[in-house]
Amino acid sequence: MKVVKSILVSCISLFLRSLRKVGFSLALLVSGITPFVHAETIPQPVISILTLDVLLAPLIAGPVFTWRTDRARPLEFIATITRSDISPVDVYFGVIIPGGRVFSWIPGTANGPVLVEGLSPAGRGITAAAISGAGLLGSDPQNLFSASQPIGLYSLFVVLVRSGADASNPGNWFGAAMSPLIISN
Repeated sequence: MKVVKSILVSCISLFLRSLRKVGFSLALLVSGITPFVHAETIPQPVISILTLDVLLAPLIAGPVFTWRTDRARPLEFIATITRSDISPVDVYFGVIIPGGRVFSWIPGTANGPVLVEGLSPAGRGITAAAISGAGLLGSDPQNLFSASQPIGLYSLFVVLVRSGADASNPGNWFGAAMSPLIISN
């Protein structure tokens, strides 16, 4: 057992060192490794991220994982969180685009959520047990991908931190999820 643990720790360390350019927080988020500080006091939330074809969603609610820019219709991004603990949290809902830049959705105008560069909360001090991206942002975010946008792997993410905590520090996370989306021409 000690040998297996040692090998696992070595592999994780090697992997994290190879992602040094991306940044420690981003490396943990991309790798799916989530350090659960306070795990004994805060039960893990259930987080779901779903990408849907806006045109087909009313008929077929199947998730989309690949998308071509020549489709002239937007995708919709849905996030839901269910948790048993209702202590105040800040919720981050966003996307990491090819090349590693991070963007977050924030509440916008009547036209829907706004996508801004960096880690910005979709909601602060949220105490609800059931949380949705639409509830935080006014509606579910949508995006029409064009050929001018980067092609490759997009990673949608949701991160929960204690209210007021620094989301760029993975030690403050107690819930995180990612969903892939590959964009091609």
